[in-house]
Amino acid sequence: MIATVNKKKTGRIVKGDLHFTTTSDGQFLCRELTELPTLFENRWDEGEIMAEIKEYHAMMVKHFFLRQPADFEGDRRSSEFLDQGQPVINRIISEVSGKQATLFHELLFTMSDHWWYYHPEINEKLFADRNKLWDEKRAADGVLVNKYIKPLLPEQVRQSVQNMKMIGVDVGFGHFGFYFADDSGVRRIVTDTQLVELREVRGYNYLAMTPDGKPFVRCCTPHGGERAFFDGFRLMSHNRFQTCAPKQVFFDGGYKVNSTQVSIVNGVLFDLIENDDAVAQTTGAFMGMCDFTGKDMMKSVELSEQTAKQLRVTRGRVFLGDRELKPVGRFNPSRVTLLDSGFSLYSWSDFEEIFVCRYDSVLVIDDSADWISAVKHEFRGEISSLRTFRTKSRVSALKRIMTLQPEALILDMHLTPEEGFNGLWIANQLISHGFKGLILIASSYHDEQLQAMQKLIKGKTKAPGKNLARIRQCLCK
Repeated sequence: MIATVNKKKTGRIVKGDLHFTTTSDGQFLCRELTELPTLFENRWDEGEIMAEIKEYHAMMVKHFFLRQPADFEGDRRSSEFLDQGQPVINRIISEVSGKQATLFHELLFTMSDHWWYYHPEINEKLFADRNKLWDEKRAADGVLVNKYIKPLLPEQVRQSVQNMKMIGVDVGFGHFGFYFADDSGVRRIVTDTQLVELREVRGYNYLAMTPDGKPFVRCCTPHGGERAFFDGFRLMSHNRFQTCAPKQVFFDGGYKVNSTQVSIVNGVLFDLIENDDAVAQTTGAFMGMCDFTGKDMMKSVELSEQTAKQLRVTRGRVFLGDRELKPVGRFNPSRVTLLDSGFSLYSWSDFEEIFVCRYDSVLVIDDSADWISAVKHEFRGEISSLRTFRTKSRVSALKRIMTLQPEALILDMHLTPEEGFNGLWIANQLISHGFKGLILIASSYHDEQLQAMQKLIKGKTKAPGKNLARIRQCLCK
């Protein structure tokens, strides 16, 4: 039996020995999970846990060597470079350790990945055999969770994860999460308030806790572009999701994460915000098989953190500084089903395309007053700067375009019968002068002729002809 909650109602549900409160947004909060830190403190000796943390740090330290120049041809893993690297990693460990509120959270922080994987100085100065480090680290995580955490879990939760592989731990913003997986594509997450189950996901072990205590996951899937994101409310996949390597960032108002040439902010999809993020230009990258470098990764993190400082969300609209970002679409919250195990199963989120013009400045060049009026009527109020120029002169048209530098240009190919295909000359002149805008070929020809013209323009073009619906589609995608 399963229970599905109407999102407009709240109430209390019992599943076995677990007690749940349902929230107004359709999620299930488990009372017993909030007791884990106290159970931990009461059961385990502080000296024993501190010894485990010390041993864990020693395991980490032995994997880090002082980084050598790219053209170095010797043994990067020599004892000499290990000895030189150890003081650096030991100092960093001493700087980041001991800052958690409880011994429970300190142990989880030690096992987490974010404190070292994205640490700027570690990435700049130290080198590690990541495969060996991950293997030993995950094995150590499994031992510690089996020894100190699983005995504290409610029986039916313990049974649900007993035969699953421990793949990640995170602690942040006062919250924690344990991440488990099996070979069938099922993943389960235990947090301080929720039990989450995801299906048809695999690969990657990225887990982060959000400021409001939700697990944030980046992973692989057979759906869409073969990458997926879970933000605690939506299990999202899309054809444009072809990497999940760029790290998510949180800001006062939500989160942002990149995939291949796109950004997601609070479940809303945008074209990539940071065009110079090299990691977000990649597809299908796995650690060890990446077409980006460690420096690219750290630059990606830096760019995202800079963006986060400028992002704000007002009534669902997303702004970067004073500029409103134009969405491509939005993911609706997943349907949540409470299973007998007590885990909440999240379905795949439905995606809704948003057909909003994503160009702030558009220029129409044509010799027809009727066509110019039709375009202005179609897009009135949607484009902040929609300008038109009626002319029969290709030279005047070129000068006007170069002066205004629109983001998108709706260009007639035939300004006068005498001059012939003026638009082709104008377009290629623009490209040769470094014009970066989108050129829309707007002439009354059949698709075959329009496509032939498009091939003669050596730049960013689309060929909707004089079809307003197709022009709208070009400006909205």
